[in-house]
Amino acid sequence: MEVNPKDPIVRYAILEAHGFQCYYTEKSLNVFNATIDHIVPQSYEGKLDELNEYKRVLGHDVDINHLYNLVPATWKINLLKSNKLYEVPHAIFLINRAKEKAPEIIKRIQELRNFKDFERYLTAISAYISSSNNPRIEFSKIVELLPEQFGPFEKKREVTSENFSRSLPSVSLMAFLPRPYEQCGSCCFEFRSVFVSDCMITLSHKQITQQLFLGLNTDYKLEKRGFIVGKHFNLPNLYYIQLGNNRFTLKEEEVEELCKIVDDFGGVFVRRFQSIENKWGVSNFCEFDPYECSVKLIEIKRSLWRKMIEFSWEFDYANGNSEWHIFNRTNGTIMLYPNRIILTRLEPENIESYHYASYMNPDETLWIKWKRYDNRFIIDEEPWTAEQTFHWLTEKFIPYVVYYYELVNIKKRWFGKSMDFLEFSNNFKIDNYIISSSFQITRDFELIDSADDLLSEMYSLQMFFSTNPRISLSLEEIKSIFLGIKYILMNIELPNYSYYYIRKQIDYSMLEKNDHMDAIALINHKLETIVEENITLGQIGELFKCYIEALKCKSAINNLNKIVIKEVIKLLEPIWERYYFIEYIKRIGKDNN
Repeated sequence: MEVNPKDPIVRYAILEAHGFQCYYTEKSLNVFNATIDHIVPQSYEGKLDELNEYKRVLGHDVDINHLYNLVPATWKINLLKSNKLYEVPHAIFLINRAKEKAPEIIKRIQELRNFKDFERYLTAISAYISSSNNPRIEFSKIVELLPEQFGPFEKKREVTSENFSRSLPSVSLMAFLPRPYEQCGSCCFEFRSVFVSDCMITLSHKQITQQLFLGLNTDYKLEKRGFIVGKHFNLPNLYYIQLGNNRFTLKEEEVEELCKIVDDFGGVFVRRFQSIENKWGVSNFCEFDPYECSVKLIEIKRSLWRKMIEFSWEFDYANGNSEWHIFNRTNGTIMLYPNRIILTRLEPENIESYHYASYMNPDETLWIKWKRYDNRFIIDEEPWTAEQTFHWLTEKFIPYVVYYYELVNIKKRWFGKSMDFLEFSNNFKIDNYIISSSFQITRDFELIDSADDLLSEMYSLQMFFSTNPRISLSLEEIKSIFLGIKYILMNIELPNYSYYYIRKQIDYSMLEKNDHMDAIALINHKLETIVEENITLGQIGELFKCYIEALKCKSAINNLNKIVIKEVIKLLEPIWERYYFIEYIKRIGKDNN
């Protein structure tokens, strides 16, 4: 096939087929050094006798501008070659190699010419759409003509220990779930929407927890979700969506599909992260860094930390074989290293560059931090969890360090008899050495059986609903809150001012109209007339103030029946689970950087 080597389409197709490399040297080509070379020089077009004789010897009837005779080369090689003819065997070899690429080049030239025609037609279509009264409808008509491969996604859902994928007709999500040693997950969205097709949007762990899961499990029409910006300012049934740094529009049914997938993904993602926290024993620590899976254990005086460092240096595993020779000497950290396997490592919140740096630090206290240690390739020994490390630190290590430096070392110098450690530990009070601790036992809401513990949870729920505007409750859940207040009031006696306060929180406007109506009658009235849209989150927070007012009085603390408490817990359990779920997402999305 004869071609015009000056045609940009032909030149590009030849360069692409040869991988943008010089045919002779395999050097990479670019716009500055690329040219198309003739194996049989172009200058022989005017020397027909010589050209025909050369082609006869070659056994190839190749025209000068035939694809078999055109190859990419650098300008330097082209100039060096000049008008010289190759030796016959070498020329045959070069032409045969070029011949192999010819079908691919011919096909690509045709594709590029079709695309050029397509661009011309597309310009005409674009002009038509932009001049119409409703461009979106005209554009939708064109999209409907696309072949089946551009049609809806296949409905499917797959969940493994490491991956989550789900597709509905307009939206598809593929995600890497949190994993034990790389606990931060990620996800990728694809859409079949007219307005954002042929596009992939990826989100990091931070974007998932701080944007995608914000307002999880709420009605998208309430616009409380972190990724729903709001309705289109002009066109009906369209919403602005923000995923990462990408903003686009989706139709109402597409938004609904997106929310279904996100809610499903949220539940799987959270359960997976909880399993990782349980594996590493960090669930009961409030000072948690999700990005490196670390926790701050305890805050102590810097002088005690220095003694702990000195102790670990003295009892390096290479210095002896006592039960305390289990450390590996390190600068600024304490590494537990029995049998030459790292079980755990303690470090200050801000690692100091060398041992004596702590003497120059102006802070009197520091936090000891546990960070998950990667022993994944050591089958026989699991590293210690945060909780194991915490108990060893507070129940064994710190008591023994204090015992060693306050009694053993002093007695050694005076040749006296030291107190037995068992005797010392029986009287040792760790609280005298710990300024604060991040460890806290998570209360199981279902197991609460006292008014005092229930009161503590009501404080948490009241604060939660007063400070989280993106939460929504169903009508049934709101009614459950009212019923819980009613059951408590039916079983205890309160001072008059408490009844007045509760009536005021339930409905101040009704109180002004019916000053004689008692709290239970007011609750009954609300249960009969309540409409979901008329209850704001601020008002839900006020309802939990009613629980607090009732439960903190002596009558409730001393006399509230456990059966009533269990009934209230049963009513509020779905709400408490929502509270815990959202607080947990905040925990694993917390930005500590």
